[in-house]
Amino acid sequence: MSVEERIRLFLVLFVVLTIIGVEIAVLWAWIGKRRESQFANPWLRWIFTFLFSLLILCLLYAYFVEPYWIEVSRVKIETPKLKAGSKIIIVQLSDIHSNGWNRNERRIPSIVNALNPDVICLTGDYINKIEALDAVRKMVGELKAKYGIFAVRGNWDVDVAPKVDIFKGLKVKMLMGEGERISISGNEIYIAGLDVNDDSALPQALAMRGRGDFTILLFHYPDLVEDLKGYDIDLYLAGHTHGGQVALPFYGALLTFSKYGKKYERGLYKVGGMLLYVNRGIGVIGLPLRFLSRPEISVFELIGTGKGRL
Repeated sequence: MSVEERIRLFLVLFVVLTIIGVEIAVLWAWIGKRRESQFANPWLRWIFTFLFSLLILCLLYAYFVEPYWIEVSRVKIETPKLKAGSKIIIVQLSDIHSNGWNRNERRIPSIVNALNPDVICLTGDYINKIEALDAVRKMVGELKAKYGIFAVRGNWDVDVAPKVDIFKGLKVKMLMGEGERISISGNEIYIAGLDVNDDSALPQALAMRGRGDFTILLFHYPDLVEDLKGYDIDLYLAGHTHGGQVALPFYGALLTFSKYGKKYERGLYKVGGMLLYVNRGIGVIGLPLRFLSRPEISVFELIGTGKGRL
């Protein structure tokens, strides 16, 4: 995580903790002065009690419930680049941020494998600390995909384990400025991946692509989305934002760490002729909380409507 990102995270946490402190101070004042006239009004006491109770319930939910309430998000994409009637299942995992062999790491393989994916795409930020490496390797080692598992590194992977081959010995293809063509039932899929620190390698990553291939780009940040005009990319898979990790009703993410702010904070976006999907991720950073931003496994059903590769 960069210095700028650490500062922004600190400021958000400071604001959250300040709000909590104010709530506690108000309740303490009410308890200490409940006999005084300004707190004698039963409606005022009820409001203070309600607000404090709501805060506690939200914190308990954000700590004990939502971080482990994994959502499977499904997206259907029709494309003439695949033969009519074809269906290809792509599963995306992102931002696992593992601290060890915990509840989510234990559950993810069974959830993903039940989806029967053709391809699994991993879009970075696998560990929060080097001690969690074995847990992530164990989890990924249990994933099953008919035509392969493809991955790129995230900024935490580079910061925590810059010289470590995270998936060494596993059947995972780490894409660092390169791509691979996959034939699935007569359809050609091209998966390109960029390392988090080298987005300039995009032309190189697309070099082996065939004309008319359905093209998927893996990059940890969503920040390339407005620079891809003319590259004929069909689906861009990213993570990094956590969907804010903590969000507010009707407003959404408080913080995204994206250069575009809230513009591409979570979910599906159409930019020109390309689709961008920003996965909310699985794990957490900073405070171990998720609120209105459930951990996510995204599933893409590619539905063919054409004659396949041109």
